[in-house]
Amino acid sequence: MARRRALAIGAAAVVLAAASPAGAVPVVTHDSAGRPITFDVQAQGADVAGYTAILDGLLHGDEISDVVVTIVPQSSIATQCGTGAAACYRWSSRGGAAMFVPNQAPVQVRGALTHEYGHHVDATRPHLVGAGGLDGTAGWWRARGMAALLAQGQVAWDYSRGWDRSIAEVFAEDYKLTNLQGETSRIGWLGPPPPAVADAIRADLVGPTVAPAPPAQPTAPPPAAAGARPASGTGAGSRAVARASGRLAAGRRAWIRFAVPSRRRVAVNVSGVTAGRIRAVLRCNGRTIAGAAARRGKPATVRAARVARGSCRLGLRAVGASSRYRMLAVTAPVA
Repeated sequence: MARRRALAIGAAAVVLAAASPAGAVPVVTHDSAGRPITFDVQAQGADVAGYTAILDGLLHGDEISDVVVTIVPQSSIATQCGTGAAACYRWSSRGGAAMFVPNQAPVQVRGALTHEYGHHVDATRPHLVGAGGLDGTAGWWRARGMAALLAQGQVAWDYSRGWDRSIAEVFAEDYKLTNLQGETSRIGWLGPPPPAVADAIRADLVGPTVAPAPPAQPTAPPPAAAGARPASGTGAGSRAVARASGRLAAGRRAWIRFAVPSRRRVAVNVSGVTAGRIRAVLRCNGRTIAGAAARRGKPATVRAARVARGSCRLGLRAVGASSRYRMLAVTAPVA
């Protein structure tokens, strides 16, 4: 597989890369919940509706609006993704992500498309502290026993032990098999995900999303016990915390979802802005609650005094310049 700058995850491949190329024919469809799905159609006669139906049927959330699905001629896949790849996923450190798929009958590449979308799910969920690459989702990591497998040298952050020993590829295959019945796992040494692992993936997708940017490379190997959880204390009587961080290109948006397990007070702080402004809008259970703008050196907090059980989304938009951000959401039971 081709390597670009730091990491390539293949064929199905995930490649660290710059922004996706400008499309010849941009097409926007929607999933069954009304979320926009953007296609960059670079091949004539592409079955956009067929690809939309596959994506809509996958376990997904708001992150589906943060990827561009680029449909290219079959002859261009090797150029875009590397020799032998059926499809690939790329994300940018500047924000944004793209999947490259061939112009074939969608059913022929359903497995590869689902695998690649698993990488996008991975890239848009909070990462473990010290993660050396894409690391799956938090509940999946625990249910699959990845900390022990990493400590034993059974898996690696990269491809040093082979494609099927890459943590990112194990997750993407588990995500594929959780979504598609009758598919075969290409992680032969580990096998398909047990029911508890599939259930963990389903549960993880109701958690917060982040901008599709890679985790920071660690300065030292991650601990064998596998880092901190992205959210904790979600019981009805406890204080719950959700954290996310990333980078937004100027004008780009990100939605970060977190659960509200009971009637709660909610406070969300946005900090770490490096340039321009980050505008934040809090929506809970489908209703806009409050908004604020954070600047460099001036964090902002949006609050809700009383939110019913359900979920909230924090919408972030970079205004004026590309910027990093940090988000900390705290919910506490109403006294």
